[in-house]
Amino acid sequence: SGRGYGVRTMSFHIFEPLVVVTAPTATITHALLYAAGNGAVISQNSGGYDTPNYQNTTDLEAIRYFIEEAGTDAHGNPRPNTPMVGGLVIFASGNYANRSGYRSSDKYYPQAYDEVIAVGAVGPDGKRASYSNYGDWVDISAPGGHYPAAQEQQIYSTVLGSNGYDYDAGTSMACPHVSGVAALILSNYGSSAYIPDMLRNRLLASARSLEELDPEFASQMGSGLVDAYQALRWVHVTGLTVTPASVSLLDNHTAHLSVDIKPANAGGKKVVWSSSNPSCVTVDQSGSIKAFYDGGTSAIITARTVDGGFEATSNVTVHR
Repeated sequence: SGRGYGVRTMSFHIFEPLVVVTAPTATITHALLYAAGNGAVISQNSGGYDTPNYQNTTDLEAIRYFIEEAGTDAHGNPRPNTPMVGGLVIFASGNYANRSGYRSSDKYYPQAYDEVIAVGAVGPDGKRASYSNYGDWVDISAPGGHYPAAQEQQIYSTVLGSNGYDYDAGTSMACPHVSGVAALILSNYGSSAYIPDMLRNRLLASARSLEELDPEFASQMGSGLVDAYQALRWVHVTGLTVTPASVSLLDNHTAHLSVDIKPANAGGKKVVWSSSNPSCVTVDQSGSIKAFYDGGTSAIITARTVDGGFEATSNVTVHR
């Protein structure tokens, strides 16, 4: 803000000595309850259970409590100057992908709960870091660095035991990037009227697609790479139309469809085009269509917003 203050943090050591992957459930619960009771609205976490698909219901109860109660006082009213009513819980996805027998269908908890944002790690090339857990339960990705690798391919951060800084890699390096962007969003848009779903949606919907950088794993690394700039400028789509709404084409002829995205400042939003009958009418991602009479006589072309869930269609009829 330029007014001499920044994000305030609380740090919790939730692990028993030398047991870094089996934190007692009660300790995780106490940390989340204390954080919610003392004004925190973003909970960033490293760690979890190293046994795939293992769950403890007490963890989920504590997570849900933080999501519901953070930002409120003992009477359920918004705290003075809170940037959000409710909480957002973010977990590093874990570093087990290099293990023999790792399967993307396996889930690691608490990070795989639907209520949690699970963060995967990418290297400076935008590709999934080899150690990073991946699967359809990962929600977003962030820079975590490659390992082993030279320093310029890792993250400069605080390190255990040295009272200083060094280079390291891991999903625990990626997770703070997402938490930081979440805090940045709240510093701009937060208020007692802001709720966790609004923050979550802005974070995920503004992420940059990994399809070009890592087509092999993009679909299993969440909505994409966290993007601070896009997160601040992202706007909610309120409407979508395709023009023209109907088209008649001769065999082997082309036309172009255009989209109008509302509100006006959402014009930079992307849409994904698809055809109900590609053998009859094809469409590319610029909205250009081409007709093939041998494939049929009609098709519905759909434009769908990448975020917001809006769709609009054009009916195409093909003539010989």
